[in-house]
Amino acid sequence: MRKRTFWLLYLMIIFLAVVIRFWQLGKIPFGTYWDEIAILADAKKVALTGTDLHGQSPWHLIYPSYGDYKLAPYIWFATLSVRLFGATPFALRLPSALAGIGTVIIAGYLAYFLALHLATPIKKKKALAQSWQLSTMFITAVTPWSILFSRTAFEGHLGQMFLGLAALLLILSWHLHGRQQGLNIRSGKFWQSIALLFASGFIGGLAFWTYFSVRFVWPVIFILISLFFLLEEKPRLTQFFFSASIIGSIFLVMFVLMTRDPLYAVSNQLRLSTPSLLNDEQLPHQVNQMRLLAGNNYFARLLFSQKLVQLSRLLTQVSQHLDFSYLFITGDANLRHSTGFNGLFLLCCAPFLLIGLIGLFRRDWRAFCLFCGWWLIGLVPASVPTLSVPHALRSLNSLLPAILIIGFGFSLWMQYIFNAKNKYFYHISYTKYLLAITLLLFALSLGRFCWYYFNIYPTLSANDWQAAATTHVALINKYRQQYDHIYVTDLDRLLFLWYLCDNNFDIHRLDTEYQAENYRFEQLDNIDFIAHAAGTSDGQHNLIIGTADEALKFVQDANLQNPQILEDFTLYDKHYLVVGADS
Repeated sequence: MRKRTFWLLYLMIIFLAVVIRFWQLGKIPFGTYWDEIAILADAKKVALTGTDLHGQSPWHLIYPSYGDYKLAPYIWFATLSVRLFGATPFALRLPSALAGIGTVIIAGYLAYFLALHLATPIKKKKALAQSWQLSTMFITAVTPWSILFSRTAFEGHLGQMFLGLAALLLILSWHLHGRQQGLNIRSGKFWQSIALLFASGFIGGLAFWTYFSVRFVWPVIFILISLFFLLEEKPRLTQFFFSASIIGSIFLVMFVLMTRDPLYAVSNQLRLSTPSLLNDEQLPHQVNQMRLLAGNNYFARLLFSQKLVQLSRLLTQVSQHLDFSYLFITGDANLRHSTGFNGLFLLCCAPFLLIGLIGLFRRDWRAFCLFCGWWLIGLVPASVPTLSVPHALRSLNSLLPAILIIGFGFSLWMQYIFNAKNKYFYHISYTKYLLAITLLLFALSLGRFCWYYFNIYPTLSANDWQAAATTHVALINKYRQQYDHIYVTDLDRLLFLWYLCDNNFDIHRLDTEYQAENYRFEQLDNIDFIAHAAGTSDGQHNLIIGTADEALKFVQDANLQNPQILEDFTLYDKHYLVVGADS
C-alpha cells in the first residue's frame, strides 16, 4: 500500500470516529446518570476550590463521593475538562470521548506491531501489518460497544483504554528487544526498552487505579503477551524476567499505594458485597442437595464439590457474554449500556469474527491464544457477580481483543478482494462487486445504528439516564424563593448531586455551611432531599416535587393543608407533580 493511501485512509477513519463520538456529545444521551453526575460534582468542587465534596485533598486515590467510593483518575481528568469548559455534561463526558479516539489509535498499533511478529513470510508482513492496522481502526471506529461508552462518563471505558495502552507499550518493548538481538547497556535501544517497560508498568497501574477489575486482568495480559514473544523462534527468557521484575515492581508499588488509602478497605468491602458467586449463601445448601440426589458417595462428593460448582457457574456466565444474540443483535438489557436495537458489534461484523478466529489459528496459534485468552480473562470479573449478566460495562476489558480478532478477519477479507485474480462476469470484475457489497453492508449497518441512537434511543432511554433530574432542579430554582421549604421525593435522595452541579449553586459554601451525613447532603438551602414527612414544621409554606404517587403520598403522610397543584406534567412517560401546601 502506498504511504499516501495509507495515511489518507488512516485520517479518514479517525475523522469518522471523531464525528460519531463528538456529535451532540453531552446532549445525547439525555440526562446524566447519578454515577456520572457524582463525578461532575467532585470535579466541579476540585476545579473551583481545590478540595473534593467533603473538603479533602484531590490527590488521593479513592473519593468518598456520595458513599459509592469512586476511583480518582476519571475525576482528575474531568477536573481539567471542567476548568476548560465549565461544569457541563460535555466537560464530564469529554475524557471518555477522547479515550474512545485513543482506543481507535491504540487498537490499530496493537494490530500493526503484533502483525510484525506473526509466523508470516517477511515479504508479506508489512502489507499484513498495514492492512490489519487500518481494518482494526475501522472496526473500532464503528463498533457500538465503543461508541456508546465513548459518549458517557464511566470509569471502565477510561480504564480499558489505559489497559490497551499498557499492553501496546509492553509489545513495543519486546519488539525493540527483538530487533536488537540482545540488548546491551551501551545501546540507546536498551534505554528505550527500559523506558517503555516503565511506561507500560505505570500505565497498567493507572488502569487499575481507574477501574476495579483491571487489577485482576492486567497481570494475566502481561503473561500472555510475554508468552507470545517467548514462543518465537528465539526464546528470550532474560527479557521476560527483566520486564517481569520492572512491571511487577511498579504494579506492587501502585497496588500498595492503593491499599494505603484510608477508604480502600471500606470501598473494597462495598464492591465485594455485591451478590456474586463468591458470597452466595445458598450455594452450600444447593451443593448438598446435588450430592444427595447423586447418591452422596465418594464420586458425588468429588463431582459436586463447592469449588467445581462455582467454576461451572462461572463458565456458564462467561459463555453468556459470548452469546451470538448478545454480541450482534440485542446487546445488554440495560439501556445505559446498549441501545437494545443493536448488539455490541454491528451484525455485519459476525462473519469477520469467524474469519478472524480461523485465520489467526492457521497463521499463528500464539496470536490466537493471546487474543482468546485476553478476551476470556476480561470476561471473568464481569461474570463473577450474579446480577445483570451479561454486563457490557464490567466486560469492557474484553473490547480490544474482540476488535482485534474481527479486524484481522476483515483485513483478510479485504486482502482477498484486492489480491484475487480478476474473473470477469459480463466483462466486470467480480471483486468490485464484493467490495461494493461489503462497504454497502457496513454503511447500512452503521447508518441504522446512528439513526436509532441519535433519534429514537435518547427518548427511549431518558428514564434510565435520569433525565428528569435537570427538570427537577429547574423547578427548584423557579420556586425556591417563594416557599419556606422544598421537599424532593424522587431519585433515591440523590438529587442533591444535580443541584450541586447547577450554575445557581455556589459550591464554595459546602466547606463552611453544610455537613454531609454518610457522605450525602440531606439538606441544602431550604431544600430537603430526604423528604421525611415527620420533618415538616408548623406554619411553613411547603413545596413538594416528585412523581404523582410519591408527591400525593407525602402530602397525605405529612398532613399538609390547602394543597395546590402548581405543575402537572408528563416527562419521558412518567407523571410528575409540583404541589404547594401549608403545614
